[in-house]
Amino acid sequence: MFAGHDKHKLHGLGKKWQRVDAERLIQALISKGYVKEDLVQSNHGFMPHVYLRKGPKAQEVFSENFQVRTGRNPSSSKIHF
Repeated sequence: MFAGHDKHKLHGLGKKWQRVDAERLIQALISKGYVKEDLVQSNHGFMPHVYLRKGPKAQEVFSENFQVRTGRNPSSSKIHF
């Protein structure tokens, strides 16, 4: 853990989540501009590599009252950090 991300207060927050819920969160963050998805074609021409980068609204994620809806039913789809 060279970068120290394992020391961040949010580290491990989703370790008990189902894969589909984590994927849904990532898609919500991408669609709302918090995260940017870059597709880069590999040198061998097979499948592209996908990189996630900070989007134009990335700083809002770290605000105290940040919430994002993932599209599921309202009671379970709101994620508050």
